[in-house]
Amino acid sequence: MESIFQRVKSIVTPKQAAAQYGLNVQHGDWVCCPFHHDRHPSMKLYPDHYHCFSCKETGDVINLTAELLQMSPYEAAKKLESDFNAGGCSVNAQVNVPARKRFVLNSSQIHWLSHATDVLRSARDMLEDWKSAFAPRTPDEYWNSHFIEACHQLPLIEYMLDLACSPDDKDRLFLIAEFGKEVEKLERSILRRGTEGNGRSSKLSA
Repeated sequence: MESIFQRVKSIVTPKQAAAQYGLNVQHGDWVCCPFHHDRHPSMKLYPDHYHCFSCKETGDVINLTAELLQMSPYEAAKKLESDFNAGGCSVNAQVNVPARKRFVLNSSQIHWLSHATDVLRSARDMLEDWKSAFAPRTPDEYWNSHFIEACHQLPLIEYMLDLACSPDDKDRLFLIAEFGKEVEKLERSILRRGTEGNGRSSKLSA
C-alpha cells in the first residue's frame, strides 16, 4: 500500500508548497532560503527536491513543509494532503515592495562582469556537452564523472549567469560580492579541463 509520504510527494512539488506557505518563488524557481539569512535567492526548487547552494540545505516537499510550518514530517504530509487534495491552495496576498536604491557599477566592475559572463557561458556550454556526451545509456551503466559534475554544477552556473545578465545592477553587484571566487575557480579548474574526455578545447580564450 502506498504511504502518505509517497502519495503526497507524487502530488505536490516543492515549488507548489513553497508558494502555498509563504515563500516568494522567483524566475527559474529560485527562492530566498528560509533556513539562513539569505539576501538573494540561493535555494533552487526542483520537481522532486530543493537545494540551497549557500547553506547546502536539501530535502523533499515534506521536509520543506515541516521546516516552514514547524511540524513533524507526518503532520506536514497530512497538511499537504489536506491542502492540495481538497483544492485548498490559497492565493498569497500581494505585498507592495518599496522602490530599491539605485546601484551603479564602476568601470572595473563592468570589465569584470564582462569577463565573468564569458567564463560562465563557456563553463555552461562545456558542461552541457558533458551532460549529453557522457549520460548513461542504460539504467545499469556506470555514471561517468563528467556527467556527475555537469549535473551538479549546471544549476549554480545558470544561477550565476542569471545574475550576470540581470538588468538590475544590484543583482550584478551581488554576483561580484558573493560569487567572485567561484567564478575564478571555474576559470582555473573546470574550463582548463575542457579537453578531458571529449577532445574539445575550452571556448574561453587565454
